[in-house]
Amino acid sequence: MSKAIEALAAELLNLRERIRLLEMQEPSGGTDPNAIHVNVAAEISAIAAKAVPIGADYLIIEDSAAADVKKSITIADLPIAAVVPNHDHTGDAGDGAQISHDTALTGVSSDDHHAQAHKDTHDPEDGGDPLDTEAPVDTGTANAIGTSHNLVRGDHVHKLHDHAHAGVAGDGGTLSFNDLDDQPPVYVPLAAALTSVAFDGDSFPTTAKTLIDLSAVFGAPAGIKSVDCWIQCNDSGSAGGDCYVLLGPTNTNLTGVAISPYDNGNDVPERQFVTVSCDASGDIYYQILATGGAGTTFDLVIRIWGYYI
Repeated sequence: MSKAIEALAAELLNLRERIRLLEMQEPSGGTDPNAIHVNVAAEISAIAAKAVPIGADYLIIEDSAAADVKKSITIADLPIAAVVPNHDHTGDAGDGAQISHDTALTGVSSDDHHAQAHKDTHDPEDGGDPLDTEAPVDTGTANAIGTSHNLVRGDHVHKLHDHAHAGVAGDGGTLSFNDLDDQPPVYVPLAAALTSVAFDGDSFPTTAKTLIDLSAVFGAPAGIKSVDCWIQCNDSGSAGGDCYVLLGPTNTNLTGVAISPYDNGNDVPERQFVTVSCDASGDIYYQILATGGAGTTFDLVIRIWGYYI
């Protein structure tokens, strides 16, 4: 009797196990040993793996917009999807180690992962990503580092402030050397003499003090301090008659530097190199005593070889 009970109990256990397996395989009552079940672990991991997935590979989804019916999509269809690359790059073992900046990568050129020359894109005039440059500012009265974050262009120009020097109006105009007080004169030698057709050997009578506008007559700069002159003069009666030329900065009679051919013989020239001071306008005066009086017996040549400014 006990053996029959044991056999019946064993058969009952076997029947329960078969029912359990059937429920696992097909909850609806059918039988599908190849199905994927919601309540069975480790079924997907047991399927043969694809080593390198590509975008055309399929996935199964339940469409939330269509009552969760089953549908298929590709990896490329995923909203965040891209083809999964092969990370076994040349020069890198693909073992998850950090890739350095200079690591050679398969299919990636040096230009692709190194910084490229792109300074022209930051050109402040016509670059696609121009650098900010500073707006013009007046120069200050003291040194200062400044606080701007902008760059300054290489050809920038600073405005000069008015310089209120002693004796100068300080109106921002251009300052010449002569605008400054107490400056020593500077000598300007000339490679070629300044000449004039009015003083190139012309004959003169006795002449009272007369102005020579050096700018108009000789082309000298206005406002010069003095001139270095080469003088040649002769008179047809100089062998026995007094004669001379005077050069000076004023129209005062008988003042200035005198050059005389007296006692040289008639029409024998006297030649001298003299420095003559100028008036405030940069001009000089001449005065002549000729042996012929009103007659044009006195010949005169003046050449300017340098001047002081």
